[in-house]
Order: sequence, then structure tokens, then C-alpha cells
Amino acid sequence: MAIRTCIVTRDKKPKSELWRFVFDKECATIELDLKGKKQGRGVYLTPDIEIYDLAVTRNAFKRAFKTGKITRENLDNIRLQIVQELEPNGRKSKNEDKKRGR
Repeated sequence: MAIRTCIVTRDKKPKSELWRFVFDKECATIELDLKGKKQGRGVYLTPDIEIYDLAVTRNAFKRAFKTGKITRENLDNIRLQIVQELEPNGRKSKNEDKKRGR
């Protein structure tokens, strides 16, 4: 089982328990990679919207990807995508877990 480290909390967890983000050099954007299939350097984050907000505040993505090209608009779009994936309380719904075979 592959273990990865959250870029904010530094907690070590199995890949399947973290969100993966990849940086697209051509577009200079970050993408949320929930399936873990996208090409490129990946960084991992504890799946919690508050942890995501801390990553943005602390410029953790810019440090992890070693770039200053990440825009606030890109980060805001990712946050909207995350909120749409989660229930209002910030956790995956039971129905989502069932769909994913958990």
C-alpha cells in the first residue's frame, strides 16, 4: 500500500485516504485528481475543506509544485469543485461511499 504525506498536516496516510492534486505545466493550473490517474507531479492533502483552505493560505501548493504561477482564480475553482463533491458538513456522503464500493 502506497503511503503519502499531506502537504499541510504532514500526516502520513495511504494514497486512497488523501486528495491528489496535479500541476499542469502547459496551462499553469492545478487540478483535483480524485481518481489518481492524471499525469504529472502529484501532491496530497487530507480530505477536509478546512485543510484545503489552510493549504491556500499558507501557499502550500506553490511550495509543493515549486512554482509561483498558480492563480487565485484557479484555487477558487478547485474549492468550488471540492464543495460540490462533498456534503455541506465537509464529508463524503454515504451514497458516494457506496458508489465507490466502500
